[in-house]
Amino acid sequence: MAKRALFQEWSKLGRLDKEISFIVQEGGGDEEVFVSGILSGLFSLNALLPTNTARLFVPKFHEYFSRHHLMSFTLKPKITREEFEGFVDIMTELPAFSDMDRIIENTTEKLVHHKIVHVSVVYLREATTLRWAKHWMTKAVLGRLRKDLRMIPLYTHLNQDQVAAVR
Repeated sequence: MAKRALFQEWSKLGRLDKEISFIVQEGGGDEEVFVSGILSGLFSLNALLPTNTARLFVPKFHEYFSRHHLMSFTLKPKITREEFEGFVDIMTELPAFSDMDRIIENTTEKLVHHKIVHVSVVYLREATTLRWAKHWMTKAVLGRLRKDLRMIPLYTHLNQDQVAAVR
């Protein structure tokens, strides 16, 4: 029931036909999470939320990103309720492994198995291999592009209509 209500609230934001991304700032020691796609530009959750809410929520959300080795995740506007709920189920499971590579592999396999295609998940490892990129945001954006390009072969089972829906 809570997932359904969360999806309904997200759908209200998604009506703008924009994707919504949550991005953790890498390095610097700050517990900072940014959101993109709700307003024009990239905004800190600390700035968007009331102060007391931000003090409680942002460190926990940042710790969630760390525990799952995430740099960002993006919800695309055409996500279905079933995909949304499946994504929430998968991403709220405690990692079954402590090894980063196994967490990434396990989570990716689950997302593919459940045909969750309107979500883009970028892990820290995928972004930190871009050593030449100095700014954390550059790493996040290029990490997402790299990840999306690597996911293309996983969509070979889709027909033309399904491919158009993923776009």
